[in-house]
Amino acid sequence: MMMQSRLTTNVLLAALLLAGCASTGQSGAAALVNPPVPVIAERWQSDYATARERWIAYLSIPANGREVMDWWRHLRQIPPAYEEILTRYLWTVQDQWLNKGEFRFVVVDEDGKRIDDATRDVYEFVKLGGDLEPRFRVTTQKIEGEQRVKISPSMRANGLELRLESTGHRWINFRLPMGPDFRAAHQMLQTGVLLPPLAADGPARVVMPFRYAWENGRWDTSLGTVPDVPRPFRPDTALSFLNLPVLVSSDDPGFAPAPKRGLYARIDRNGKVWNYEAQDPGEPLGPKPA
Repeated sequence: MMMQSRLTTNVLLAALLLAGCASTGQSGAAALVNPPVPVIAERWQSDYATARERWIAYLSIPANGREVMDWWRHLRQIPPAYEEILTRYLWTVQDQWLNKGEFRFVVVDEDGKRIDDATRDVYEFVKLGGDLEPRFRVTTQKIEGEQRVKISPSMRANGLELRLESTGHRWINFRLPMGPDFRAAHQMLQTGVLLPPLAADGPARVVMPFRYAWENGRWDTSLGTVPDVPRPFRPDTALSFLNLPVLVSSDDPGFAPAPKRGLYARIDRNGKVWNYEAQDPGEPLGPKPA
């Protein structure tokens, strides 16, 4: 399941640019985001279920990628079209559940098949007894079919955090900020862990990536820690990259998310391979910021 793509010499992969940036919590009561358009059941699939595919398509246009990266670096206001994408995504995976008072989800693998042998931990930010330090209260449960988490007042104020584990998959951890946090939405779309329902009345989808071994003998460890796979220049492999599609080029620098999990190569115009990197879908590919 490996894929290689071509990048020019002075284009640097931004693999670590967004990784590890923690979502900011919301204090006080959560502010609800209203549905951006009326929810029509027969239009749900095209309008909402493909939110991440639309996100990848939008960012794959270099000009859009540059604007979004400038926004992420606090150099400009969020582009209106990108704000619309994030608003629609937040409503499908967060705000509608706040309105209902209960977060419903199913756990699936990367092929969309349901996982029923996972374990979930729900973290609730609470103050216990007379201790001055706030703590997380953790409830553990075996995954069997559709999951439901009642949204408590403390979750509305501080967010909902879940961790899931399953044999043969990477463990995942994600947090719903419970507010109009576009930066958190950007990160959630990048990782692809939380996806909208497939139907208007269906549960959200939590995706557990498969755990793979890469060519260098290293394993995926958890979400966001795919190992780099450096490779020395080999003429016989270099030429094989020349006819593959270019995702990001110094001729039109920008930022594009990796469309699927695989190996991505940085090469120059003469076909010299500088390195390979193992990337998850959604990981940012592009020039290194100044």
